[in-house]
Amino acid sequence: MHSFASATASALLASSVLLQPINAYVGASSNSDGSCPSVVERDVIVVGGGSGGTYASVQLAARGKSVAVIEREARLGGNVATYIDPQTNQTTDYGVILYTNTSVARNYFHQLGVEYGPYEGYFPKGSTKYLDYKTGAVLSAPAPGNATAANEIYLKQMQSYGNLFSTPGFFLPDPVPEDLLLPWGEWLKKYNATAMAYDVFYVQAGNALELLTLHIMKYYSTLEFTTDRLYTSNRGNQIIYNTAYNKLGGAKNVFLESNIKKITRTGNGVTAVIERPCGTQTIHAKKLVIAIRPRYVDLARFLDLRPNEIKITKEFSNIHTWTCILNGTGLPLDTGYELVDPSAEGGIPPLPETLGISQSGIKDVEARAFWWSSAKEITREEAASSLQSRAEFVQKAMNATSPPGEKPTINGLLDHSPYFLYPSRDAVANGFYKDMNSMQGQYNTYWTGAAWESESSAATWGFTEEIMLPQLLKTLN
Repeated sequence: MHSFASATASALLASSVLLQPINAYVGASSNSDGSCPSVVERDVIVVGGGSGGTYASVQLAARGKSVAVIEREARLGGNVATYIDPQTNQTTDYGVILYTNTSVARNYFHQLGVEYGPYEGYFPKGSTKYLDYKTGAVLSAPAPGNATAANEIYLKQMQSYGNLFSTPGFFLPDPVPEDLLLPWGEWLKKYNATAMAYDVFYVQAGNALELLTLHIMKYYSTLEFTTDRLYTSNRGNQIIYNTAYNKLGGAKNVFLESNIKKITRTGNGVTAVIERPCGTQTIHAKKLVIAIRPRYVDLARFLDLRPNEIKITKEFSNIHTWTCILNGTGLPLDTGYELVDPSAEGGIPPLPETLGISQSGIKDVEARAFWWSSAKEITREEAASSLQSRAEFVQKAMNATSPPGEKPTINGLLDHSPYFLYPSRDAVANGFYKDMNSMQGQYNTYWTGAAWESESSAATWGFTEEIMLPQLLKTLN
């Protein structure tokens, strides 16, 4: 949202050294001698320093609550990926790129002091070419039909459900409307709206036609559909999280490079035991916020899950996505490329496949976001090989030539899996989201993140601000 042999793929992975957090702070600790305090006490433990976890932590701190943010990586930011061009030192993003223009997003940027502006494209007069994913032939559109009319149908249908797709959270009517339980491909046929399918696939990624209409409409919601976009003025979203890190008090309250060994919850509070490069730490708190993706396979490693939590977290499936920066193709900087299947419904190509190659995010330097998606898990080497092959395919199809001494090169390859968590149709029909929502506050635990709202950062911030935080703060106060 998006051929070389294995030895070459490994070489490409080794070249992915240019991705760095701005003003990185790897291995920070609280003590001058490099050791960690063995015991820490805070009001709230927040597991996960991605979009939802960082937002929740900043807002809790702003309301006078002490927090301990536990993050596995050496930086905050989750799926944010900021590339720094080694020649110009300019930045561009290839993970999270844009933000929906909401009051919550604007207030957050103001709170952090991060400059932002309306997104008007990397090149105001730039273009996108649609290519046949088999032949490379240039197509006029991803699919036949009137996409504008299809979009109007889609919006009208979303609005027929009141505020369901314009406000945070999955608060569904009972019973769930049958249309929302249809696979999205069937819904498109029912409402003669297939002409819009590719645009949603490109934003959402993965097996879009097989997903429930509910999940497509929640992700490509009324808000996303009718609101413009923002991006940071420096085109480097890592600055949001570096600024948040400092605002939270740095290493005193943000525990980077943490491996959670165990979290236990009682009626009196929460205790987490973590291992870090500086040592083992025990953190005691009144409340817990889980802001990582709530998959059983991940949570069961450290969290004392209760039966209802196990039932919910075992239900999720997910999509697999990879992203990287593409350099050295010689393709026009102001042109992006998307691969489509003109013989398929909505022009959506079969997975695994490249989602798209963006225009260059840096003026006068080729640094393109390059996305790839799969319905199944693959290895890093397989992803690198596939991305390399498709980059060369597009270069050849466009008769482009790499600059002297260069070739199509992948940098900063990242696995953004598990992406887009979703439950089954039967689970949704049988009250999955009602049961999931009831988990808020149980066992001194609160939840936020994309699974509770959508993969949109601004929407997740909205859920955190309007749904989760009021419940948590009420118990703390």
